[in-house]
Amino acid sequence: MTAAVVRSTLADLLREPDDGRVRELHDGEIVVLPEPDEDQTWHVRLLDLMLGVGAPDSVEIHHSTGVHVDEANFFVPDLLVVRKGTPFHDNGFDASGVVLAVEVLGPGTHHADRILKPWRYAEAGVPYFWRVDQGPRLVALRLDPTLGEGHYIYDTELVPCENAEVPHPWVAQIDMAEFVDPPSRR
Repeated sequence: MTAAVVRSTLADLLREPDDGRVRELHDGEIVVLPEPDEDQTWHVRLLDLMLGVGAPDSVEIHHSTGVHVDEANFFVPDLLVVRKGTPFHDNGFDASGVVLAVEVLGPGTHHADRILKPWRYAEAGVPYFWRVDQGPRLVALRLDPTLGEGHYIYDTELVPCENAEVPHPWVAQIDMAEFVDPPSRR
């Protein structure tokens, strides 16, 4: 006899306690995210600053704000760039208005941030996805219309201490040397 799988919904997620913990819905399963470590928090702050320098007036940059990816997936990326006027409801923005989702790998988020989330964001039509890996290393992906819907390709990859422009979704100067040495270690 096989056990029935009970899938959670967004309504179930919204009924979770308001205890300060970040929760996401991954393929119908409620996942409690681990607290970010010092490096992850610093990397998010740096990316926010570096992205904000050249951001067009038509977008907004948000921290830890939800995205309605599809019925079984609700993610809370570390940084989220949305077009102004994108509908917001039930603690998140519609994926149709998301320009860029940024995930910074932290303790316990490797699998979701490297595999599940880019795949689901691509399927939802989010044009750009950035990930900061350990090292630190920035991997910038973009949708490739020649491959059909839902497929990212590598756009840019920056390694530790590299300083370069990332061309999409707008030109942003990213200095990876800043990611290596957080102020608390100086």
